Amino acid sequence: MHTPRTNRDRFMHPIDLDLINLSLRAATHR
Repeated sequence: MHTPRTNRDRFMHPIDLDLINLSLRAATHR
């Protein structure tokens, strides 16, 4: 995983986590 360095990355970080959570949810539902 890439570490947040700039404010942009820091802002995008939670979005990545949300995407991962959604993927996990989809996998769990399956």
